[in-house]
Amino acid sequence: MLNYELKNSQHKNVFFIHPQSDFKYGTHLHSSMECFLCLNGSVEANIGELTHTLSGGEAALIFPNQLHSYATKSPSDLLAIHFPSGMINSIMAVIKGKFTRDPVFSPSPFLTSYIDDCIALSGLSETTPSGSTSSAFYEDSPASLFRQKALMYLICNELFENCELEPVQEKKTDTDILPWVFTYIQDNFVSDISLRGIASSCGYDYCYLSKLLKRFTGMKFIAFLNGHRINRAKYLLANSAQNVSEIALQSGFNTLRSFNRAFLKETSQTPSEYRKLLSSPTG
Repeated sequence: MLNYELKNSQHKNVFFIHPQSDFKYGTHLHSSMECFLCLNGSVEANIGELTHTLSGGEAALIFPNQLHSYATKSPSDLLAIHFPSGMINSIMAVIKGKFTRDPVFSPSPFLTSYIDDCIALSGLSETTPSGSTSSAFYEDSPASLFRQKALMYLICNELFENCELEPVQEKKTDTDILPWVFTYIQDNFVSDISLRGIASSCGYDYCYLSKLLKRFTGMKFIAFLNGHRINRAKYLLANSAQNVSEIALQSGFNTLRSFNRAFLKETSQTPSEYRKLLSSPTG
């Protein structure tokens, strides 16, 4: 089953780092841009339709909503850096509708040193015990934000100095159409969208697209759509003073009743209970 990382895709303003050891992850995609570094050992990375083998000291850049998977070929220490969708608008203006056949590059000593500094500031070690994982979420201070963006631009500069961008070919297969569908939902989930409308836009039969989405994600369209909306609502409940009715509308729900019902089904709490728990001393 293809894994769409809904949680990562909803963290529009959160930058994070994943140190990994002897890592294997099946085919997945997300709306963040990811830089994957092989610190030592080797890892096989399937990115789009191409397979690449990364050795120690090499890195790969994965574009938003690009299918990819990883499997270590030998004992390895790895590092994944995710740049959230809310940070990469300027990069998307360059890469939208395009891809590169050679996303692998060798970071310069300057970039490697800068990554080391970011890791030190995050409080993480580059390597972790075999099989373990951890994450670092940066604070939203101006200095932190500029540091994150500087890292993003440095990585893109070093990749694009040695690769060419090509237009993405016309959608032909099921695995081609799904990233387009996911991107469309990600960009429009607060609007009144339907699977019939999406099917019409991409020239697919509605019933076939419904079954395809269920087969690859394990979810029906409405559950997939509401997952985006609920995560948006969670963010607003935690980070805004808006009332629940306003949050419902800004998250894509037409009525407070439908919002409460979907939120309760997803979290086993009402929106008000969720916010109250966050504000409690033990929340």
